[in-house]
Amino acid sequence: MTEQESVFLKLIGEYLFGTAQSEEKVAYEAEILRLSVAQNMFGICFSALKRRNGADDILEKSKKAVIAGTILQTRKTERFLKLYQELADAGAVPVCVKGITLRCLYPEPELRPSSDEDLILTESERKLFFGICEKNGFRIKTENENQITVYDEASGLVVEAQTVFFLPGDRISEKMDVFFADSRKRVKTTQVQGVAIRTLDPTDNLLYLFCHVLKHYIRSGFGIRQICDILLFCKTYFNEIDFDYVFKKLCEISADGFAADIFRIGKEYFGLTAFCPQVFAGREVNFEKLLADVLSAGVFGKSTAERTHSAALTLSAVRGERSVGKSAAKRAFVSFIELESAYPGMNGRRWLYPYYSLKRLFSYFERTNGVKSTGQSMKIASERIRQFEAYGLISSGENREFDDAVIGAVISRLEGGKTAVLKVTGSSMTPFLVPGRDSVELTAIENEPKKGDVVLYKRKNGAYVLHRVIKKDRNGLYFAGDSQTFVEGPIGKEQLIAVCCAFYRKGEKISGEKLRWKAYELFWRKCRKLRPSLMKAYEKMKK
Repeated sequence: MTEQESVFLKLIGEYLFGTAQSEEKVAYEAEILRLSVAQNMFGICFSALKRRNGADDILEKSKKAVIAGTILQTRKTERFLKLYQELADAGAVPVCVKGITLRCLYPEPELRPSSDEDLILTESERKLFFGICEKNGFRIKTENENQITVYDEASGLVVEAQTVFFLPGDRISEKMDVFFADSRKRVKTTQVQGVAIRTLDPTDNLLYLFCHVLKHYIRSGFGIRQICDILLFCKTYFNEIDFDYVFKKLCEISADGFAADIFRIGKEYFGLTAFCPQVFAGREVNFEKLLADVLSAGVFGKSTAERTHSAALTLSAVRGERSVGKSAAKRAFVSFIELESAYPGMNGRRWLYPYYSLKRLFSYFERTNGVKSTGQSMKIASERIRQFEAYGLISSGENREFDDAVIGAVISRLEGGKTAVLKVTGSSMTPFLVPGRDSVELTAIENEPKKGDVVLYKRKNGAYVLHRVIKKDRNGLYFAGDSQTFVEGPIGKEQLIAVCCAFYRKGEKISGEKLRWKAYELFWRKCRKLRPSLMKAYEKMKK
């Protein structure tokens, strides 16, 4: 991280979250303001700098741009509120997400710009929305089965209306959309300048914000402003959010570590210890690497043409394509619908597909002042795909085949009445089982596992997990890794694969029935909430 980036984050923390303000005057203001432009936080950074440095030449020169941006956003807000009120008066009650509902959380709302406003509509509301927009002079920008985007030339307002929360296209988006199937039953109303805006309830809203930034992350990336949105939302609605529910849902799409790293960034750089929920503690993967990606991405990962071009490759990786080179080749020609979304000029004219396909292909290889580079796009994509693998959003080709082969062999041995030895690969069972060093001996499940048993089971997202039974009830079993505080469950009987009958620690075979290990199991299970402190002590002892 550069010194300018560090100061930029410090300024944002002072302005948005009330962290202790330094009296030291900030140098290289111009560089910090340029960074804020890439992150679409120019007005916010300007106000934060003015607090520190007072009025000086550089800030005075920037003042006009801030005022112009504020006036533009104010005009957009007023236009949107008028449109929303008309929709409500006509009987439509669309759900508003992001945009105006998040701007209200900022100290000076109009300094937080929105490129568009997002509405979730029912199919019947969509027809009404179209009619009212047409009457008010809005023009259609893009339209397809699930989405319609309109814009108003006079105010610059863009409204994106969807009948689904997440458009289909990859397995993660499709799973995320299911999370909000019943969310309309739990909507809340918030007042914005006298207009009643319907939005998601706090728990659904936080889950949506995480899913939204994840969607952008697996394409070309997202900026620091999206992290600020999440952290400000948590700060505002902390006591109304069911963080356990949010965590469980994120686990289903392997995004728990990704979310934990966002909270860790808030803790380390904005001092938000009180607003980082305990359920995410210990789930961090590499928050420094995520932050570096965020700072280089700019708002929604569009800081450079290379980042934008890398989106097709990273999305292909999430869809299952292992080779970046092969992905690049396959992405040369895409479907008509996908091409139409990028080139509105096609507008249903299928006969233009060859022309726009070639235009798109040439854009990957052209250079404009050295900005566009296919090689650099592939390099960015490769690095980001490694990040996805670290989070568990995708598996590396080797691991995916290894898991299937090994688990298949384990099941085959169990069905033959034999036991199977499995190498520990994850760190969730430390300090008892260390990855790469220790193994477990598995046997078929004859009776329901009891508290303290270590069981191999399969999550609904397809991941295989080796965790300890913490409790059980009529709904199923509940598990936690020995290094974790979060309890996962209920896990049904059909998800269970095998139970551990013995362990190999440092090459020594240990029976799980030995008094020493039974005592450890009981102590560790009872001290679940103290595990973070105990693990820190364990790590210090290792060093």
